[in-house]
Amino acid sequence: MSRDIHSLGFIGLGTMGGAVASRLLGGPWQVTVFDLVPAAVAKLEKQGATTAADAREAVAGRQVVMTCLPTPELVEAFWNEQASALNADAIAVDLSTIDPATSRRIARRIGQERFAAATLGKTPALAAKGEIPVFAGGEAATLRTLAPVLRRMSNAVFDMGSVEGATMFKLISNMVGMTNLA
Repeated sequence: MSRDIHSLGFIGLGTMGGAVASRLLGGPWQVTVFDLVPAAVAKLEKQGATTAADAREAVAGRQVVMTCLPTPELVEAFWNEQASALNADAIAVDLSTIDPATSRRIARRIGQERFAAATLGKTPALAAKGEIPVFAGGEAATLRTLAPVLRRMSNAVFDMGSVEGATMFKLISNMVGMTNLA
């Protein structure tokens, strides 16, 4: 599955998603973005992103489509609605903090070889500089194809073996972080 990537779709330009999308704009890809908040889209457009009129336009025709959405329910609903718009050889990547069962259902819907979870560590400020860890899970060939994108996002990419492994690690990491705050 290894091939050059020329186009990215990015859906979910909140605090973390916006920072990651901004970082990806510095790479060799055409980045097309969509969010329900027009100001978030406008901010990325000023930085050079192509904007999509709707989510389907952000997905269609892209080689890699990334989601960074606030809840597992929104991530699953998004892919239930938009999976059919993916190109036959496109890769879907979810960056959201979701549970392993949701991640697995999405992988089954899209196809295991066409879906990866790439959960993120640290803060949006560090994400904008590419100074965050990425905990990736998916088929080995898929992760190899995504490697240039993941390296642009991150200063350390960790292969967690599976989409469940990546999402579980993120949940555990968040729990540990929250107990340290208590």
